[in-house]
Amino acid sequence: MTFQAKKDECLKTTQHIKEQTRLTKDLIKKDFEQLRHFLRLEEAARISMLEDEAEMKSEIMQVKLEEVSNNIVSLSNTIQNRETDLEREDIEFLQAYKSYTDSVPYSPQDSNVLASDSLIDVSKHVGNLKFKVWEKMLGQVQYSPIIMDPNTAAKWLQLSENLTSVYYRDLQSDIPDNPERFDLCVCVLDLPTEKLVPFFSPCVSDQGSNSEPLRIMPVKVAVTITPELAD
Repeated sequence: MTFQAKKDECLKTTQHIKEQTRLTKDLIKKDFEQLRHFLRLEEAARISMLEDEAEMKSEIMQVKLEEVSNNIVSLSNTIQNRETDLEREDIEFLQAYKSYTDSVPYSPQDSNVLASDSLIDVSKHVGNLKFKVWEKMLGQVQYSPIIMDPNTAAKWLQLSENLTSVYYRDLQSDIPDNPERFDLCVCVLDLPTEKLVPFFSPCVSDQGSNSEPLRIMPVKVAVTITPELAD
């Protein structure tokens, strides 16, 4: 390889690194935006539950407040009436005494204002909150045991965004010829185990094209493509 060819390869690789950085950054932002969207919905749902409980218990307190206010007015009226009755003759007051005791409408010792569940259940809303959200988040994400390395895929293979599926595409001449990249073998490297993962397409059309994902071979074989077919 001449020095000019090496220079061109370095320039092509530098440009490819920039493009990889841009695309990878977009994918990272996309994944985190999905997580943030889930967290925003979860936050809104939990705040809504809190506000519903607060509204319900505030309404209960409002009813109790009106009840107590009515009792205060009634008791105040009763006291005023008794004060007027006390100005009567003693005989008349004693004759009306039993009706006085029977008509007392309210006593502070009659009942408690607060029930056992009157306050906000803070522990229900806050206790282990992060763990509960994380546990729920597990149902929204998916773990893939096999992740493909795009730097090892042949130039006519295209990996999906989550690096779990492989597609045929037109030959990409602007991709660098890095040492770990496969050439005439329809293969891509599995990152966790670093094992060669061959692929094949079971449903190629009459025109020799296939837009469906390539599937993992059930056995360890390598499918080679001759230069004539590759062209």
